[in-house]
Amino acid sequence: VSLALVGGGPHEDALKKHFAKFGDRVKFCGILRGDTLSAAYASADIFVMPSDSETLGFVVIEAMASGLAVVGAKAGGIPSIVDDDSNGMLAPPRDPKAFSHAVKSLVRDSNLQNRLKAQARLDAESWGWKQATRHLRDVHYIAAIRRHSAIKRLTAKDRRILFKLPFISATQRRAIRLRFAFLTRDLKSFFNKTFYLAAVSKLLSKFTNRFFRRRSFTPPP
Repeated sequence: VSLALVGGGPHEDALKKHFAKFGDRVKFCGILRGDTLSAAYASADIFVMPSDSETLGFVVIEAMASGLAVVGAKAGGIPSIVDDDSNGMLAPPRDPKAFSHAVKSLVRDSNLQNRLKAQARLDAESWGWKQATRHLRDVHYIAAIRRHSAIKRLTAKDRRILFKLPFISATQRRAIRLRFAFLTRDLKSFFNKTFYLAAVSKLLSKFTNRFFRRRSFTPPP
């Protein structure tokens, strides 16, 4: 088993010192782009994404399009892409033991690894403009309409209460704020998912053709 770390950051020097005892089994590849990045994906079997601040998770989508078994943090936008034990595995954020356990299970169980790889690739191929638009129309759009109608009915009830009472109690103010917060959250989620699905289609159309062939990859010196 070997580990390739792609990218860079302020802790790179400390990580190099930490992994020095493993010799050539750990490679620091730096920032990769284009065909070099495609070759890195194609040469791997497992992709680990421990970040808990990913919003759209493009690198996870790229890894799935490459047919890799993904281990990601159960945070940010990753759980909307990775279905635990279906097309990948999720681990609690900032829990090294949980990530280590997930990776070990994939290394030791080739059947599990191959099942997650196949489903990840299949799911990535299904993300196109037609599928994204259908999902947006049939699921998110209908849910947003129903939520908006429910909020309007609740808001109208609140207005009747306000007209009957000479003042608004603290409990009523909290209830009104909570209902508007739910509406704001749902609208933000709706538009974020709209952008996300469109971005996925554009990304896959650009990169998927590069991932059909598995190639050997030599990290830069």
